[in-house]
This record gives sequence, C-alpha cells and structure tokens, in this order.
Amino acid sequence: MDYHLFRLINDLSGQYKMLDRIMLWSSEYVTILLAFALFGFFIVGLKKKIYMKTALFTGAALVVSMGIGYVVKGLFYRPRPFIEHDVNLLVLHNTASSFPSNHTLAAFAIALGIAVFHKKVGSLLLLCAGLIGLSRVYLGHHYPLDVFAGVSIALLVVFLLKKSLNKLERGTRRHVTKRVS
Repeated sequence: MDYHLFRLINDLSGQYKMLDRIMLWSSEYVTILLAFALFGFFIVGLKKKIYMKTALFTGAALVVSMGIGYVVKGLFYRPRPFIEHDVNLLVLHNTASSFPSNHTLAAFAIALGIAVFHKKVGSLLLLCAGLIGLSRVYLGHHYPLDVFAGVSIALLVVFLLKKSLNKLERGTRRHVTKRVS
C-alpha cells in the first residue's frame, strides 16, 4: 500500500513543469517560511504575552518532536525510495534513513503548535505543512509512511505538551486562588 501510494504521487513528477517547480519550491522553502512564522511570533511576543506563549510552546514542540524523530531515525533505518526503486528524482538527496520525514515533522510541529493558540494562522500553516509532506513523496525522497510518521510524532508531541500545559495552568490557578482566599 505504501509503495503503491508512493508510485501514484511520484509518477506525476517530471510530467508537469509547473507542478515540479511548485513541489521543489515547497520542499525547499516552505519549511523556511514556517520557521519565519515561528520567529515572527517570538518577536511579536516581546510585546504581547499570548504570542510569546505561542512561540515558546511551538519551539518546545519543535525541539521535542525533532529529538524523537532523530531517535526513531537512528533506531529504524529505512532506505529512501530512490535507493530501492527506479523513481522520478528531481533533485539529489542524501541517503540517510527515510523514516520519519524530518521536513514533514518540523513543518507539522510548527504548524500544529501555532494552531493550538491561533486557529486561522494555524490552519494556513497546516496547509503549508501538508504541501511539504506531499512534496517529499513527489520528489522521491520519502514514502507516504515516512510522511505519516512525521505528522504523527508532531501531533502526539503537541497533544501531550498542550495537555501538560493545561494541567500546569490549572495547578497555578488553584495555587493563586488558595493564597488569595
């Protein structure tokens, strides 16, 4: 199933010049745009507390997600599609483990982290992150399962961090309420 879906997406590569350019650009630069979005939240956060909270939460989600991703990548080597199969490869890539997709993992960690606090901006960033994941398969660098693993790790980390933050904030409110009483 994974290889079949890979073929459906990667076989489009090289067929349409405009689509090739969009996918190359997405894979290379949209991750950078997401990083700039995170940096923007930090800068604005110097004046508005909610933006700093967003930036710190998202930064933590990114660091933890990438850490988990690197551990998983070290434990489970999976050859990239272009090593095992004849694929449409538009740009060369290193031969490190394909599983999970670091580009996708980072993109979704940022997009999901921001979406927790800012739904509209987060929705737009999630679309961008989805485009990155699709582009990684289109370019022949990852299988769909690699992308799915990146999304899953980021989603799990953001969910657990948000749950921990909520618990921490509830405990802080209870502590402040008891002191005031």
